[in-house]
Amino acid sequence: VGKWDKTAPLLILLQEARDQLDAERREEFIYLSGVTYEALLERTKAINAFRELLVKGYKATEVKRRLASLLYLDEQHEEAQELIAGLLDEGSLDLEATRELRSILADIHRRMGRLEKSEDYLLKQLAERPSDKEVLGRLVTLKRDDGDDAGEAEFLSQLLNVETDPERRFTLLVRLGDVS
Repeated sequence: VGKWDKTAPLLILLQEARDQLDAERREEFIYLSGVTYEALLERTKAINAFRELLVKGYKATEVKRRLASLLYLDEQHEEAQELIAGLLDEGSLDLEATRELRSILADIHRRMGRLEKSEDYLLKQLAERPSDKEVLGRLVTLKRDDGDDAGEAEFLSQLLNVETDPERRFTLLVRLGDVS
């Protein structure tokens, strides 16, 4: 946040002059304000800026992505889920952005008690990268939380196949012994 602290007073001054800008520059100003508020961890102000732009269709994909991430962090899960699902349906994101948003969706569904939906998104990620330790770990936790010992054992075994750290492997082996 440090370097951004000095931008807040300037942003307030600029907002006063905002109404004198033409429509295109005003939208760019609102976008940059949202990005700045996001960097300042002023989530509510950033959310409001991006919501205003969403209605106008300005940089639609980028605005939806930023807004969805902020809503997720602000625990406004239903709205975040709707935006992310829409972005994924559009198919205009690169692979890394798609993976990031699927990860967020998996967490949203887990938090809302929709464990099957959460698992679906994690399995899509795993299909793209079968040796992804983070995704395998999340699937292990999901199965543990659901009380599915067989499912947990399955993903623990897969995680053991890709884990190289001896201490971590030992912990995984102990857990596998507990659920088998």
